[in-house]
Parts: sequence; structure tokens; C-alpha cells
Amino acid sequence: GMRIELEDTPQAVPVTLVQTLLRLVLGLVCIAHALNKIQAPGPFLEQLTWLSIPRPETFTQGVVGLELLTGIALVLGRFTRSAAFLSLCDVAAGMALAWLRGVRWPVWEAQAQLEGLVLSLACCAFFMVAGGGPFALDAVLRRRARLRAIAKDPTWSRPPYVT
Repeated sequence: GMRIELEDTPQAVPVTLVQTLLRLVLGLVCIAHALNKIQAPGPFLEQLTWLSIPRPETFTQGVVGLELLTGIALVLGRFTRSAAFLSLCDVAAGMALAWLRGVRWPVWEAQAQLEGLVLSLACCAFFMVAGGGPFALDAVLRRRARLRAIAKDPTWSRPPYVT
């Protein structure tokens, strides 16, 4: 059967591909949220003003930067666990903000909104635990560092490893 390994050991191809696809989708969602705040900052600024956040424009720039960085990191698979944690914090803060505002949507919209947020949190939690997978930049750089360490170690150039 298929199982997900915590390291970059070989995995069943379907699991590896789905893990990679899920990481890409989550990263692109983060980037889309940042771009949405750039193109239409009004609603987010209104929420920050309602919460009495000082300098909401500066705060918005920080959130946009965070969402862009975490999104790009997830797409590349670099610093995956940290990016997933920061993204989880961002989503949780968004949920808390909506709850504090007492945002009321029609039932079908509220359900879709909640489902999307909960799925995002679950994806973030998954990548915090599992990492980016074998096709992530993290795994590629780890393998490269491991091979360089082996090449520098004189043990491997002596018998019985070399005849």
C-alpha cells in the first residue's frame, strides 16, 4: 500500500504526485489572496480599520508580503514547513477576523467559505508535518548536501568501498 514518509525517501508515485500538486495549489491560493489584496485592498483595509489596527495600509502591505512569500515558498517547496505554518497562522487570523466582525453570509456562502478555510488549514497542517515531498526544492537541496558530504568524506575513497 501507499504511505507518506516524513523524509525524502522514495514513495509511491501517485502519493508523490498528489503531494506535489497539493503543495502547488496551496501556494497558488496564497499568491491569489495576496494579489486580490493588491488589486482590491478596500475590504481588507475596512476590516483593519474596524479593528482599530494602526496604519492599516502598512499592515496590509505586510500581509500581502507574507502571503506572496509563503505562496512562492510553497510553490517551490522551499522552507515548506515554515511557509505552511505561516500560512496556517494567516488563515486562522482571517477566520478570527471574520468571527470578530460577525460577518453574516447566506447559508450556502458561509458553508463554502468555512469549507475553504478548513481545507486550507488542513493542507497547511499536512505540509507542516510531511514537508514538501521529494519534488520540493527542500528535498533536492538536502540530497545535494548529502552527496557533497559523502564526496568530502575520505572514508568512501578507501577499501572496502573502493578497490
